[in-house]
Amino acid sequence: TLLAELPGSGHRDNHAPCIGWKAYTLFGMFGSGSCWLLISAIFLESSVYLDKFGMIAMNRMTIGYNLGTCCVALFSVAGSILKRCGREINYPALIYAMGVLYMVAILVAAFGINSIETLMVVCFLGGSFGWLSGIVHFAHLTMRYDNVYGSIVNAGDAASGVLVAMLAFAQHPELGEEDRLFGTSTYYLLCLPLVAFSLVAFWYIERTKLGALPVAAAILEGP
Repeated sequence: TLLAELPGSGHRDNHAPCIGWKAYTLFGMFGSGSCWLLISAIFLESSVYLDKFGMIAMNRMTIGYNLGTCCVALFSVAGSILKRCGREINYPALIYAMGVLYMVAILVAAFGINSIETLMVVCFLGGSFGWLSGIVHFAHLTMRYDNVYGSIVNAGDAASGVLVAMLAFAQHPELGEEDRLFGTSTYYLLCLPLVAFSLVAFWYIERTKLGALPVAAAILEGP
């Protein structure tokens, strides 16, 4: 049918790739370190920043996180401008760039939050990555891959939220610095591999066209 031939339809036909543990694992890994990981991690450490900066910390964290929505508007404007110029957004390149910036943001969170302004900036970056993932990542998935993989990416994101919650529970950030199981820097550095694994998983998915719809796979292969 025509629906089966549309790369953005998410429709599966008899020639669509079989979904197995490998696809679930890789798409889940992609989602685990590319969406809301940083925001989940930083708000779980809120007691640390409340102790360090006072009650204003929660206000600035929330403001920074919500300002991240501005990036969605900027992305939409940029996309419209590119379309008017007859050009398309290179989603894979954008996803790679976001992943690298994500790692930089986590490193800043681990070693550089020494002022309320820096805390707000890191929350802004985390919010930006989270909000943009709903447009950039899922637009690419919808156009190129079976629609079931979007749910797996969301599941991976949810799993990373559970993981950082377990880390925070073990750490006890509400205690004094000397009484915590490990410090804030260690906490964030334990989150960093999730972003690295996410980038590797996405690279492998793109390289092998794992789970790509038939027409999209042909486009990805090129002439």
